[in-house]
Amino acid sequence: MESNTGGALEKQLSCLVVGIGASAGGQEALEQIFTAIPTDCGLSFVVIMHIPPAGPSFLAEMLGRYTTMPVVTAEEGMALAPNRVQVIPAGSDIVVNQGLLHLEEPALRGVNHPIDRLFRSLAEENGARAIAVLLSGSGTDGSKGVQAIREAGGTVIVQEPGSAMHPDMPRSAIATGAVDYVLPMDEIAAKIAEIAGTACHIQPPACRIMSFDDELAAIFGIVKTRTGHDFSSYKTNTVMRRIERRMAVNEVSGIKRYVALLDENPQEAQALAQDILIGVTGFFRDPEAFAMVEKTVIPRLFADHDPDEPVRIWHACCATGEEVYSMAFLIREYLDRHGISAKLQIFATDIDEISIAQARAGLYLEGIEAEVGEERLKAFFTRSGKRWQVVKQVREMIVFAHHSLIKNPPFSKLDLLVCRNFMIYLNPDMQKRLISLFHQVLKPGRFLFLGSSETVGRSTDLFASIDKKWKLFERKEGKHRPDPMFPFTTPVRYLSGMPGHHRPAEAVERGPVLVTERLLLERYAPPCVIVNEKFEVMHVTTSLNRFLEVPLGEPSRNILRMAREELRPALRAAIYKAFAENRQVDFRGVNVVIDEQELTVNLLVEPLEAGHPSDKLAMVVFEQVSTAAMAFIPAAGEESLCGDETTGEMLVRQLEEQLRITHEQLHATTEQLESTHEGFLSANEELISMNEEFQSANEELQSTNEELETSKEELQALNEELATVNAELQQKVEELNLSTSDMENLLDSSGIVTIFLDRELTIKGFTPAAAGLFNLLPADQGRPFHHLAGKIDWASLSRDAEMVLGGQPFAEKEVANLEGEQYYLKRIFPYRSADGKIDGIVVTLIDITQRKRMEETIIRAKEEWERTFDSVPDLIAIMDDQHRVVRANRAMAEQLGITPRECVGQVCYRVVHGLETPPDFCPHTQTMADGMGHQSEVFEERLGGDFLVSTTPLKNEQGILVGSVHVARNISERKHVEALIQSHLKDLKVSNEELTRFNEASVGRELRMIELKKEVNELCRLSGQPERYPLDFEKER
Repeated sequence: MESNTGGALEKQLSCLVVGIGASAGGQEALEQIFTAIPTDCGLSFVVIMHIPPAGPSFLAEMLGRYTTMPVVTAEEGMALAPNRVQVIPAGSDIVVNQGLLHLEEPALRGVNHPIDRLFRSLAEENGARAIAVLLSGSGTDGSKGVQAIREAGGTVIVQEPGSAMHPDMPRSAIATGAVDYVLPMDEIAAKIAEIAGTACHIQPPACRIMSFDDELAAIFGIVKTRTGHDFSSYKTNTVMRRIERRMAVNEVSGIKRYVALLDENPQEAQALAQDILIGVTGFFRDPEAFAMVEKTVIPRLFADHDPDEPVRIWHACCATGEEVYSMAFLIREYLDRHGISAKLQIFATDIDEISIAQARAGLYLEGIEAEVGEERLKAFFTRSGKRWQVVKQVREMIVFAHHSLIKNPPFSKLDLLVCRNFMIYLNPDMQKRLISLFHQVLKPGRFLFLGSSETVGRSTDLFASIDKKWKLFERKEGKHRPDPMFPFTTPVRYLSGMPGHHRPAEAVERGPVLVTERLLLERYAPPCVIVNEKFEVMHVTTSLNRFLEVPLGEPSRNILRMAREELRPALRAAIYKAFAENRQVDFRGVNVVIDEQELTVNLLVEPLEAGHPSDKLAMVVFEQVSTAAMAFIPAAGEESLCGDETTGEMLVRQLEEQLRITHEQLHATTEQLESTHEGFLSANEELISMNEEFQSANEELQSTNEELETSKEELQALNEELATVNAELQQKVEELNLSTSDMENLLDSSGIVTIFLDRELTIKGFTPAAAGLFNLLPADQGRPFHHLAGKIDWASLSRDAEMVLGGQPFAEKEVANLEGEQYYLKRIFPYRSADGKIDGIVVTLIDITQRKRMEETIIRAKEEWERTFDSVPDLIAIMDDQHRVVRANRAMAEQLGITPRECVGQVCYRVVHGLETPPDFCPHTQTMADGMGHQSEVFEERLGGDFLVSTTPLKNEQGILVGSVHVARNISERKHVEALIQSHLKDLKVSNEELTRFNEASVGRELRMIELKKEVNELCRLSGQPERYPLDFEKER
């Protein structure tokens, strides 16, 4: 049992433990360390900072923004784990014991030193597997702890005081003499990774810090995987401008983070590819260049050309097609002008499929008139809405295709190849390959048309210049070159994840043995230096000031300039011979005068095994010997002399030895001179080739000038974009604050019940209206939603939520409270995070109780209207402007012998009158004609009676007449009564006439009788008798 536990613990503690201590000003260094440190080194990190004991600790949250490793606040008994960061909690100290973290109370008396406390425990627990890193801070905390780490065989790294905001802690640690490395803060992460790569058992590709080239290659690899476009052949400056622009748009700082963004967001790779694909073009760009083509090239294309063979033209990298159409216009004009009927094949290609689609359509915005000219605009364009379109005849001359000039095989047997302003964005190696490619696909004597800032470079044996200014070239026969392979390969880049040769870290020996060896080296080892093939000093040991001096004037690392004059010939010869023959070379007995005293020195030069074959190093040892001892040094191949040699013989021996040394120096110098002579010959040949290169460099400078012009335009555009971004950023905080305030006020004032739920349907937030409806408190955040289900009858919420989380745009349903007194419109929408992912749902409840009441009222009113409409005895029909029945009541339908539904769509004059056209008296026709109401009496035998028909105009919401309301009232009974009345009136008229005649006769007789009575009365009065007839009617009057 014990052995198993021990094995598990050993396995758990197999990686290094890195203790990092910091105080004031250490945040910046921590950010740089954890931003750069790889996350797969198998290291366990413990971070200590001086944090106020009473305040909250945000250290874990801060470091979590700089690394993808888990960052946690340490807890009692928490185990150390590889690739994890554990930080100090507020109010506690941390110590390590048996692979576990233990929290201890800070010291109550004196000054508390939590960094020392951690470092001591690491020294006792981990020994040589501990790394102590001390960063910026005030005071002396950490200085005793680094001593304990060093004595236990661990590694101590201290931030360079000059780069620390508060240098007291680093200086105190350095003063102890127990520091292994004093480094700027931007080099600490690399040193930790280097130590881990040597000490830990990890896979070779792991624990590597990416260089700039590695990061750039990683970006190229991601973009190529996502889009199929390989931009590794583009110039670094060109690509970096686009990358920096995308970093600014995405608010990302650092190439490493942008690589992570590209890896996570496929759309960003597409956006970056579109930014790199520069599509700057225009009709007749550089008009003088196209004029030169029209004058020089086009006539030669068709002169003495075999009519059975087509003229083949390839316009590579055509973008949106303006320039290839310009070439087609010129060719079309030439053929029409000279009446030539020739076969023609024009191929136009580009890597951008969107640009190719636009070019194929030939549609361009307004504003091209100045580029094309009025005559060509009329001849080659037609109007299409607000855009101009190239005529079909010209569009059919050109075959547009998606094609990568670098990746795909080219068109061949060409008469003209146009590739303008593309190679300026490529590196020189790819430019050279493309020029060779162009030579192979062109026919002999045919033409290459480049951009005004491009050139064929050093390939003058392949192309002859026709016009140097406008870069027109004619293909020479040239030397045969092998056919290129596609896709073109680019220089190999070793990514951080690829195995590559790197120098192993120095094995560090610890403890008293190291101190002893260091003392022995300082006291008894001869002084030595390490130099490279250029005679530059790479490393120096102690006590070399007797043999080397810093030269006057400009500082130099050249050992020959630093060595004393007597040593220079021997040094030059020995170092050269050691490198040339790769063996140890000894020059013994070299005399040198130091401090007016003549000394004898043995020069020993031995080649060293370097980390890389191209890095050749050698160790130079200066071994001082006495003159007497030199007398006993035998020459090569001779035995040592006896001790009884005379003084003369000793002198002879010394002279012979000096002569031997001089001979070897002379021999080495001769070899060096011969090598130098060969170098001069080689240099002469190189100078000749350099002269040619300078000539091509002049042309390349013109290319650079064009690129600078392009860069200037890009920088101007970028400057405008940055100005816009700057203005936007200045307003962003205000806008965010305003938006936050607006949102809070909107949610407070809207009165809409809104609840935010996560994917597990727990409460994330809610509005005041929701709090009022469900009696929610801020503490309710995090509760499951079903705790609220008793308030509202929303049994379908779970199902609707799953549908919305699954991708449905929204879900909507009317719900009511359990009492049925309040009604709500429930809407569920997806809650999307900043990257567009669905991270939950938003549930809104809109109070529609009043609307429901109104709907019920409207429904009741509609039902009452329907009953009234069907109960009216009059025949009512609503008709459209084509005499079709839109709606009819029951009386109308029963009169026709069909149902009201069957009446809909019937033509009135057919179903009612049995006619094919409306009758002349039709009031509906009159109403549709003048828009006024009309009335007429109609007898319709098919309906069995007389009807009073009236029409009322019917208009829509815009006031447009769309039909009429047709009402027919049965007046058959009234018409019968009217006929009887007319008959009676006729009879009364006859009777009246007869009565009148009778009356007239009766009145005449009465009047005569009155007259007679008057006469009798008069006669009686005259005879004196009383009147016989009284006439009372006058009195009655």
